[in-house]
Amino acid sequence: MTVPMPATWSQVEGIITGLGRCDSPGAPIANASVVFLDSAGRFWSQTTDDAGHFIVWLDSAQEPLTITALAPNYITAQQMNVELTSGGSTEVDLSLRLLAPCISTVPTDTIEVTLALGETEQRTLQVNNSGSSAADFMVLELGEIVPAQQIQTESVDPVEEIDWLTTAPISGTVPADSMIEINFTFDANPLYVDAPEDCFGEVMLAVDDPMQPAAHLSVTMHVFDYTEHYLPLVRRSTP
Repeated sequence: MTVPMPATWSQVEGIITGLGRCDSPGAPIANASVVFLDSAGRFWSQTTDDAGHFIVWLDSAQEPLTITALAPNYITAQQMNVELTSGGSTEVDLSLRLLAPCISTVPTDTIEVTLALGETEQRTLQVNNSGSSAADFMVLELGEIVPAQQIQTESVDPVEEIDWLTTAPISGTVPADSMIEINFTFDANPLYVDAPEDCFGEVMLAVDDPMQPAAHLSVTMHVFDYTEHYLPLVRRSTP
């Protein structure tokens, strides 16, 4: 026996999708909870099937609806003011953001300066978090990289402490959908470097999410002798 749908009723259906990390395309979520709230404050709930699909029949007199989708490890998604199609179908698809950070940096791989001996200069590393949850970070100086030819002629380690670089802050939190700045101060102090000299090092930005790869950046400081580039002007006396 087939019972016809009342003329004022609507079939409400849709698919609940879970986005991947950094809001990349994802997949339907099975067993997600879908809650329907009508204009009178009454609510119903349903669970999606293996294909992330839900379907329910409601009277159009109950519009507008608020439809909310929930699933573990995802940010709740909601669509308000859903109007129902009497005697037809109303489709509502919702995408849930993965509860995870998404870290990127600007610049992405290298910070480089050229200084005269004795000068200092500050550069900024922008750390962006376009994900839906905050991330704790830490800046680690992996060390100064000594050129191979210097290793062969001197008794030095291939990686040394970076005396000529200071970073601040070295730890903190990047809020969701936000950014922070980390200052890199390069110091061509004669106590640390000679002139001319090219200084190389590596810095790592690590976050507290095992699925988020650490960012590795090369830091380079080229040092020149100011007196070799800018000779004083000597004014000749006229007879």
